[in-house]
Amino acid sequence: VANVIPEELHTVPWITYNGAYIYLDGECIYENLIPPAAVQTILNLVNKCLPDCVVGLECGNSLYLNRDIQRTPPYSVVDLMTVADQPAAKILFYQQEREALQSLVSELPVETRALFSDRYNFVQILAATADKMHALRFLLDRLGLEMAQAIAIGDDINDVEMIRESGLGVAVANAVPAVKA
Repeated sequence: VANVIPEELHTVPWITYNGAYIYLDGECIYENLIPPAAVQTILNLVNKCLPDCVVGLECGNSLYLNRDIQRTPPYSVVDLMTVADQPAAKILFYQQEREALQSLVSELPVETRALFSDRYNFVQILAATADKMHALRFLLDRLGLEMAQAIAIGDDINDVEMIRESGLGVAVANAVPAVKA
């Protein structure tokens, strides 16, 4: 986030990686990550079920991919098992065929969940309890504020609950129908 937002916004709170991290004044105050053992289990499942799938692992504010794709940098192409000893904010599967992902998703470790979106051609695996709404509640509690005092803005399915529960929910013009609803 720090690389893409204006300097004057570096002191406002950020909820990133679908609620896996919260930053306040540039300091991480909250983490809800996929444990390393679950990361390794998922990578082994991918090798078994979808060996040709492009996989991304977001760890420590870095994106690691198992192969090069046409994607906006920065990212590193590595053997993902070499970085799977650390917790992950997200695991991404770039797979056109959603049905091919069903067998994989049904075998996910209990401490994870899948997030499907019609907006992008990938599926995100997150910690089972990681979402923007819970992260926003945590942040507001820390700041002594209520959900009614929050404005939430979003565009995709992962924003629906946060927008619904905040005092003012805003769907951007290009949001998916579920967010606009």
